[in-house]
Amino acid sequence: MHGAVRRSFSSVLLALALALACRGAVKSGPRLAARASASAAVRSGCSPIDPAEGVRGAYIGNRFGPLALFERSARGTETPLSTDELRGSCDGSGPRLLVVRLDAPWCGTCSASLERYSAVVASFADDVTPLDVVFSGADNGPTTPFDLEAWRAAHPSLPGRVTRAADAESGSLLRFQRPAPAVFLVEPSSMRILDVLANPTSDKLRGRIERALSSLGRTVAAASTEPSPLVDGRFSPEDWAVLQGMRSGAPPPPDPTNGHADDPEAAELGRALFTDLNLGGRHSVGCITCHSAAHGFSDGRPTASGVGASDVNTLGLGPAAYNRWWFWDGRADSLWAQATSPIENAREMDGTRLGVAHAVARRHRAAYERVFGALPELADAARFPQAGKPGDPAWNGMAKADQDATTRVFVNAAKALAAYERTLRPRASRLDAYLAGDRTLLSDRERDGMKVFLDAGCAVCHTGPMLTDGAFHDIHVPSSSLAGPAFLGRVEGVRRLAQSEFRSDGPYSDAPGAGARLRSLVPSDAMLAQIKTPSLRDLTRTGPWGHGGTFKTLDDVVAHYDMEELTDSGPTRIGALDPAVTAFSPTEAQREALLAFLRLVGGD
Repeated sequence: MHGAVRRSFSSVLLALALALACRGAVKSGPRLAARASASAAVRSGCSPIDPAEGVRGAYIGNRFGPLALFERSARGTETPLSTDELRGSCDGSGPRLLVVRLDAPWCGTCSASLERYSAVVASFADDVTPLDVVFSGADNGPTTPFDLEAWRAAHPSLPGRVTRAADAESGSLLRFQRPAPAVFLVEPSSMRILDVLANPTSDKLRGRIERALSSLGRTVAAASTEPSPLVDGRFSPEDWAVLQGMRSGAPPPPDPTNGHADDPEAAELGRALFTDLNLGGRHSVGCITCHSAAHGFSDGRPTASGVGASDVNTLGLGPAAYNRWWFWDGRADSLWAQATSPIENAREMDGTRLGVAHAVARRHRAAYERVFGALPELADAARFPQAGKPGDPAWNGMAKADQDATTRVFVNAAKALAAYERTLRPRASRLDAYLAGDRTLLSDRERDGMKVFLDAGCAVCHTGPMLTDGAFHDIHVPSSSLAGPAFLGRVEGVRRLAQSEFRSDGPYSDAPGAGARLRSLVPSDAMLAQIKTPSLRDLTRTGPWGHGGTFKTLDDVVAHYDMEELTDSGPTRIGALDPAVTAFSPTEAQREALLAFLRLVGGD
């Protein structure tokens, strides 16, 4: 839930100028400096780019943004792009305006507004030079060449150059221009910033471009002043595009790493394993212990409780099949890999893979062999002890071939569990029927709440059919123990994933090539304390909320986005607050309306 942080426009520009000038100057490399000097010599009639003029305005420094931009050349390689290369002619010829837009692949409002943005910019083709900057990767980490290529491919209508920022720090440009996307209107000969817009409608963008061009002496034919019609009397076309993206009903994406992901017999076996209270072989605890249908396949507790007490909240399984990453920290990259972890976790099921293999042989043999073929000869106790996992003496004494055979049964059981979990869905919401065209289903308060949800910037991250971007953000949610330890989040998840034998590019994957994205996934400082955006589907059944279960009511969730709460410090609030997250201090009417909308999407 995001809102506007109010600052005077001059202070915004000054702060932006300082960030651009200082960071850009520090990080300029000799190669870029040489290119900039050469370009400057050609444009000897231009004045040097001034980093700032006090409170009168701001200029883009020697490079746009605090870091370098990269673009793909015609040969397919990446090259750095200096701001000086974007400077316009100093004799007044050529385009009068540089339009820079900051986007992110995970940002719902960014993708939903792009078509209309592109159409507006294209209508000023003779007067405007467009530049699109991808400021973070698909999961809100540093960008990679893949992110740039994927963004361009996903949005072929984008005009002009498409670049990526060198690392996630460029997101700090959003600090005063939220919610995303941010659009900068720049006078290209001096690189002076004329205007900054946060997630503008196409009508507003057109008007501000016309005003900027007029201030530069360029007369443009004014477009029709008739505003775009509002849908249901409330929603701009951009808003409505975001909302239409929230309709559910499509099946989950395929999982090629699990050859039995959509096999009904595997799902039936998975259902039996899911309810088996001794699957791990050592305790009367099963998947169903923490994943009850009555709680949206969560458990209704602040933090999970299996064999022992956990320090993280149990995520509901209704949206799980739609994920890109699993767990709050993303340490699993497939649904079946996620299923392996709780079984051997000492505080959850405290089982072993040998225990699972024996449980399958005793109680699920026929169903298993119909799906996966014959089980190994587990009755030989000398070869296959009753319990054991890597690191245990019993396991370490086994022959390598028997270890591999046992692990294969363990993985197959996890793939059957995943097949069952892929059949689960969140509870239906009246929102879906409303978006399909039935305007009678929502109250005025719920529709007002939907508008608050959009205006406050909630849909930047809570987007798509499951109302989550699937990415990771540090929004300073406290851990369950308010005195510590802090939850390291995504940075620790990436480290653990790198060591996992159950990665989608590993030996137990049915399509190792599907894990190619993991090759460029490395821990970075930007990932510290980032947590996965939770789905809002089944929201009313999966509380308490937050990765530490520290929000007891939905009122508590909304109150967290107050500026004071967001910026509060403490031992469990580590890392840097995500610049895409904005404070939100609603009126009482806005708060009640937003809560009504949250209960609506949550399945009431």
